[in-house]
Amino acid sequence: MDKKSFSLKTQSYIANAIYIAVAFIINANNNSNFVLFLSITFYPITIQTLTIMIIVYIVKSEG
Repeated sequence: MDKKSFSLKTQSYIANAIYIAVAFIINANNNSNFVLFLSITFYPITIQTLTIMIIVYIVKSEG
C-alpha cells in the first residue's frame, strides 16, 4: 500500500486532527475565541470539527 492510496476520507480526518491540535494549542496560549472565529471563517466546517471546537469552547469557558 503506497502513500497515494490513502482515501480522501482518511486524508480529511488527518487534516482535521492536525488542524484541531494546532487550534487547541493556539487557543490554550491565547485565551480568546480567535481560533474559533478563524475555524468558522476559513475552514470548511465538518460536524466533527464543529463538535470539537464547541467542546473546546465549553471547557475553556468553564475552566
